[in-house]
Amino acid sequence: MVKKTSLILLILGLSYGIWWMASKPHLQQMADDENVGKTLLIHHSAGEILLNRGWYADQKFGDSYFTSRPPLPEGDVPPKLYRVVGKYRTVSNGLDQINGPEFSQYLLKPIEGNIHRRLFSYYLDTCEQQTDLIDPITGILVDFLCR
Repeated sequence: MVKKTSLILLILGLSYGIWWMASKPHLQQMADDENVGKTLLIHHSAGEILLNRGWYADQKFGDSYFTSRPPLPEGDVPPKLYRVVGKYRTVSNGLDQINGPEFSQYLLKPIEGNIHRRLFSYYLDTCEQQTDLIDPITGILVDFLCR
């Protein structure tokens, strides 16, 4: 009886270890900081929006991120206003923890219009902080300008 119990506990322990090592990372909402609630005016020349090709446990269809990589030329595309609505980080499990903690990212929502996907940005610190810039079209105070 002791041998069977030991064998069952060994199998359960190994199964849990394999499950933990192979599990997918997941998004974790972090406590809001001073940037949550701020408004960003993002020019087309600041970068482009790409679909997130990575995998994580609570990924939604169309999750995208804003990258500072030079965008494709599109002529005179007007800048867009976004509001920072949350701070997140990707939490790695298992062997992915060797790479260290993931970067913080911010969830952005457009001020005007509606998109059917989540848009994250890692590059809030590359935008210029503003104190007295007002968007001429909407009259909304702009906190960060991304060019």
